[in-house]
Amino acid sequence: MTRKLINDIRENLEAELLKSLNNKNKQTPITVQKVPISNRYLDTERQSDILDRMLESYRLYRLKEDVRDYIKSISRYEPDYHTYQLTSRFIDRVITMYKETHQLKLDEKKK
Repeated sequence: MTRKLINDIRENLEAELLKSLNNKNKQTPITVQKVPISNRYLDTERQSDILDRMLESYRLYRLKEDVRDYIKSISRYEPDYHTYQLTSRFIDRVITMYKETHQLKLDEKKK
């Protein structure tokens, strides 16, 4: 008797759910909006500018063309957004680590 009761309740709930879904679908029409796709994170010029600004912040003005030539020699292609991004992260980590170790050595000499 309990299985029959559970099945009846389940069938009633499924029927009510289907009714409510059908009513909602009838009341609100679906509209498809075209969303402009933004490829800013894939933009090569943007990544190149980020690399340039990072080099300028470290006052490495002459290194811009050397970095581009290095990327070309390693990848055998023109630099793209991915290679610019990886190179800028690498240079930033190297310079940051160098600054930290250099600062520590300066502090030890002062003591």
